[in-house]
Amino acid sequence: MIRQRPLVRRILTALVTIVSLETVTAASPELTGRWGDTRLPQQLVSSYESKSTKALVVITFSTVCPLAKRLVPTLNELQTQYESAGIQLIALFPNGTDDVQSMAAYAIGAELNFPVFRDDREASWHEQLGMTKTPEVVVLDTRDGYDLQKIIYRGQVNGQWFGGGANNQKQNYLADALAKFVEDKPILLSETAASGCEIAQHAPRDLTPYANTTYYKDIVPLLQASCQSCHRDGEPGAELFASFDAYETVAAMAGVMLSRIENRLMPPWHASTDSENGLGGFKGDLRLTDEQMDRFRAWVEQDCPPGDKNAAPAAQEWPS
Repeated sequence: MIRQRPLVRRILTALVTIVSLETVTAASPELTGRWGDTRLPQQLVSSYESKSTKALVVITFSTVCPLAKRLVPTLNELQTQYESAGIQLIALFPNGTDDVQSMAAYAIGAELNFPVFRDDREASWHEQLGMTKTPEVVVLDTRDGYDLQKIIYRGQVNGQWFGGGANNQKQNYLADALAKFVEDKPILLSETAASGCEIAQHAPRDLTPYANTTYYKDIVPLLQASCQSCHRDGEPGAELFASFDAYETVAAMAGVMLSRIENRLMPPWHASTDSENGLGGFKGDLRLTDEQMDRFRAWVEQDCPPGDKNAAPAAQEWPS
């Protein structure tokens, strides 16, 4: 037995090293804010003397989850109550059906008083935190910096449940956990079972109608109608990003373009109308329809085939 102990220690050390390396090399999620700004989770932690983040309270949201919306007043109160203690709430939108535009509209309509972010579609923050429902809470102790391993509470906000049950005032799980944390006392109940809507990270889409999409036949007309007024030589879009007048450029930028299109950050459109009106509620609306977005998405997933140059429409004539 004595001879085996060094071997056991070496095996345990190797396992710990592997786990540590996986933690370090895990891709950091890129979160998108309501204005299209992007941040990593660690950037949400402030270490200034005037504002030091002691804990991040991450709550998964959905624009269609009824329980999440019912909890907004409670969460707003907690943010107001504990902001001076360095507690920062974050609304995280992980569902594939929620783009940045709908997230921002939801935040305004629900009067959320804490930041909102769209989750990364590839390196998802909610998956790294082990979150599976909306709403679900994870509280991270950030007094020594951002660390995924320092989860001090996870689960429900309070006693409200997805089926519509009334809140039991004796079950204020999150409020109780924050109170103990601020007092530097042990949290008596550090985990509860989340109740809500299952997270659907990827929205189901049928792209079979767009199987033969090519650049010259299908994508160029889309660019002419909604992109090239700004993304052409001499215009701001070309100066800040790229001019969309050549296949090579558009194909190289296609992944970034798709991300901006899916989140309805591009083409930029700041007017709003009732959702029942759909697109076309205003003259000159440059936003892509769902069908146009699916066509562009299908083209990207097919590795951006160029197609026949002769199928391209005539070059657009722009005013000088």
